[in-house]
Amino acid sequence: MIPGGSQGSATSDVVRLSKLEELLAGGFAGGISRICIAPLDVAKIRFQLQVDPVSPFGDSARPKWWGQVQPASLSIRRPKYSGVLQTLITIAREEGPSALWKGNAAAEGLWIGYTATQFLVYGELVDLLHRTLFRRNEWARNNFEGGFVENLVTGGLAGGVATVTTYPLDVIRTRLAAQGEPKVYQSSMCVVRSILRNEGGVPGLYRGLGPVLVSIAPGLALTFGFYGWFKSIGWGDSAVHPVANLGVGAMAGGLAKLAVYPLDLVKRRMQMQYSRATPQVGEWMGGTKTVLESLHRIVGRDGVRGLYRGVIPALAKAVPATALTFTVYEQTKLYFLRKKAMPQSDMDPISIPAV
Repeated sequence: MIPGGSQGSATSDVVRLSKLEELLAGGFAGGISRICIAPLDVAKIRFQLQVDPVSPFGDSARPKWWGQVQPASLSIRRPKYSGVLQTLITIAREEGPSALWKGNAAAEGLWIGYTATQFLVYGELVDLLHRTLFRRNEWARNNFEGGFVENLVTGGLAGGVATVTTYPLDVIRTRLAAQGEPKVYQSSMCVVRSILRNEGGVPGLYRGLGPVLVSIAPGLALTFGFYGWFKSIGWGDSAVHPVANLGVGAMAGGLAKLAVYPLDLVKRRMQMQYSRATPQVGEWMGGTKTVLESLHRIVGRDGVRGLYRGVIPALAKAVPATALTFTVYEQTKLYFLRKKAMPQSDMDPISIPAV
């Protein structure tokens, strides 16, 4: 079973976490994970917002029927960022080592709020399924309880709710992480004021939400689905083998990221096309307003491989981030459960549900 909810039989002697404990476990997992992978996230964003052609052979990579959409003012030149390690070294050399955690205050708030909301909503949805559908329908219980489909649906819905709740923090984090030197935005509040004043008010804080929801829902659905399926076949037992649990989380995160990465790329481009910190992105995007229009523009210039610009740092971030998040969450949850399950006397046997 994957974390969240009280999967299994609902007996009166099963210890359950409170809503506050669920939030604390999720928030702690998100905070620890974010601190560890912040430099890789900055590198990924720089790759995604780099609009130099993927290679000097971009024309040959583009389908002939796709059309010519490359702005005339953009010439083919060697990309500034060409590898994960090279990108990290370049940022640290030009902007100082602290730049590798640029925008991390907003990102910490994003990840803590996001993972706390995600796991709480996920657990509530799982409990709802067990109290309703699986209790009343034996066929559904036998075929879907605790399996890939259950985790796919509940994980996707939880990811959607968490995304809408915390999305403005993602926009702020992207603006801060993408800028070089000299800085355009000095703080998170500078970003908020600029967006509210110059980019249409509050709706500007939600620019790019469409492709985010399109990518997050299936991305989280696949992550939870793969994670739950791997554990259901015995590949990871967080209570006994947290190292194996790290491996399961890593595989789930990597497979899900590969599946939805092009939509993540489009999201970043749409978030930054009106930013003064990256005018080249705005010129390249040309005011595109829809996901399909943006995808057409990317493939038209760089070919299909352009949809995976920055995928290596993205995987380098997603794999350990997912592994750490799930493992820290489950270990924190297990800690709370064990504390609550300490019997008052030998006459008080209390069972701990699988996490």
